Amino acid sequence: ELEFWHLPENTLAACYAVTAVDSVGNESAYSNIVCVDDCINYELPNVFTPNGDGMNDLSRPFPHNLVEKIDLKIYGRWGNLVFQTNDPDINWDARNMDSGKKVPPGVYYYVCDVYERRLTGLEPRYLVGFIHVLYSDRK
Repeated sequence: ELEFWHLPENTLAACYAVTAVDSVGNESAYSNIVCVDDCINYELPNVFTPNGDGMNDLSRPFPHNLVEKIDLKIYGRWGNLVFQTNDPDINWDARNMDSGKKVPPGVYYYVCDVYERRLTGLEPRYLVGFIHVLYSDRK
């Protein structure tokens, strides 16, 4: 009889060992232990188009899992904070968090701590980069 348990089911991160049981129930010693961690897969896009056409109107990360929280800050050209969130799905609509108005088209700088569930626990990973906000601001 073969049995395999993997808990929790929403992650591949785990340590594994194998034993063998003979026909009368004698169990062998454990094999060597092999640990496997989940893949790091939280990435931020570098462009979005908040023009109201229903496509790519929000800044969102690529599909991800095992991210418990983030600490994202997006800055304008002069270093002014325009947006921040702890939501891993971000959903930034290009509005300045203080004024509620859409930021001008252009390049914005971000810093982001991503807290991912790993074998060792909740681990932070630091991301930095640029995001291009593209839309026509002509009326």
